[in-house]
Formats: sequence, C-alpha cells, structure tokens
Amino acid sequence: MGSYSGDLSVDDLDSCILTFGVQEEMDLTAYNLLDLDKRAPKAHPSLEGEWTGHAFYNDLGGSQGLMQIFIMTAAADGTFRGHGCDYHGAFDVCGRMGENKSDLEMNFVREEMGPLDGGNIPVTCKASLDITRESVVGLWGTDRDQSKGEINLLRIPASAHRFRYSPKAFEESQARARWSFAVGAVLYNVRRRLWSWRFFKARFAERRRFIELYYCWHFADNYDGLNEAEQAELKDLERNLAPADTHFYRSISRSQFKSSLHMLVTHSQLLPCCRC
Repeated sequence: MGSYSGDLSVDDLDSCILTFGVQEEMDLTAYNLLDLDKRAPKAHPSLEGEWTGHAFYNDLGGSQGLMQIFIMTAAADGTFRGHGCDYHGAFDVCGRMGENKSDLEMNFVREEMGPLDGGNIPVTCKASLDITRESVVGLWGTDRDQSKGEINLLRIPASAHRFRYSPKAFEESQARARWSFAVGAVLYNVRRRLWSWRFFKARFAERRRFIELYYCWHFADNYDGLNEAEQAELKDLERNLAPADTHFYRSISRSQFKSSLHMLVTHSQLLPCCRC
C-alpha cells in the first residue's frame, strides 16, 4: 500500500485519474479586503475607512451589484490610496481631495479589467463628499465614454447594505426606517459572530439560489434562461450581496458550467447519439 505525503501539490498528480480534469480554482481574492485593519488610527476620518454603494452603467441600465471601497491612507496634500471590490473582483483606488475637502477625484485600476472597464484603461470618478450625510456621489467612467454612470457610496458596511431603507420608506416614517435598518444590521452581525445555525442556513440557501439563477442567466445560450420574476430575484441578490460573495459565487457557477460541459463532451464521445 502506497504512502501518503501531505507535501504533494496538484501539479504533482497525474490528471488522467480525474474525471473532469483539473478545474479552475475558486476565486477567493476579493475576500482579502475583509482582512484589512479598519481600526487603524485615521489622519482624515471623514474620508478614510469603508464605503459601500452602487455604481451604475448607462449601457446596462442599472447597477451590477455592490461596490466596496477601503480608503487606507490619506496624506496632508489631499492624495489618498486604498483598495476596492465589485462583481469583477478586487481593484486599487487612488485619488486626490480638493482644497475644499469635498471634491474628490478617484481612479479605479485593476490588473485584469473586464470589457465594461475598457480593457486596461483606468476608470475615473469625479464625486462630491458630503461629510454631514457621510456620502459620496458623482459620475464615473473611462475617458472615452461619452456618458458617465452614477456612483453612490455610503459609510456603512457591505453586510448592512441589504437592510438600508428605501427613499419611499424614509419619506413615510424616518424613525421607523432608521430603527428597522439598525435592528436588521445588528441582528445580522450578532448571528454572524455567534455562528448561529440560522445564519449559516440562510447564507447557504442564498448562495445556492444565486448560483442556480446566475448559471441559467449567464449561460442562456445553452439553457432556457430566466423568466421576469427570476431576473428580478437575481438582480435583488446582486444588489444585496457583498461584492466578495458575488464574485466568489459567480466563479463557482462558471466552474460548474465547465464541469457540465466537460461531462457532456465526454458523454458524446463515448455515446455518439442524438438523445439520451
């Protein structure tokens, strides 16, 4: 009987023993942002720290999920640096604050940008910082974009964004909207820290549902796609999920599709028939 060595890596194994070959690893890079020390002393507390919100693409007619930004350092001359994450993955942030401390100019740069980012062209954002409301509102896009998309960021954690009240709810009752937001965000964090069964059960069901919907939507050429209700459900999940979760769940869906495709090709080679 052969011995087992824990020092072996995937590259040391013979891939012929694998039914589906070596699959692409799950992309966990976006979760590295969660390890950043948010409790470090801040030279510019009005800007430094975590910001979350939505960035809208005019050509897609809406947001593609939450955007999360951590401004880590801000110098006396107004320059700042940080990191961010959206459904594409992690990216770097750099920019400058105006002399009035409210005008911001930010650049979003990632090593491998998707088609929405214009190849390797940095995305520029010109926004205004409202210290009282703790919000950043502005426009963003590449230099070649004729029309820019809106970007709205708030000083709240990504996990609490799903409990944020709507403008209509805030108009009807400010106190009720704020209280509902606070209760929902606190309960979520308590259940997460206690590792409660209710938290993990809801999180697993949410992940499974997102992967299922995204699988059918992204590969609509191969499958029936989604109806209107399912499309609305998928958009709602993307608006509420943390960017790292969205990015990771999409990578799982893509891996599942590759496995299914590989199995289909293998089956057609073994049994060259029209139907099963």
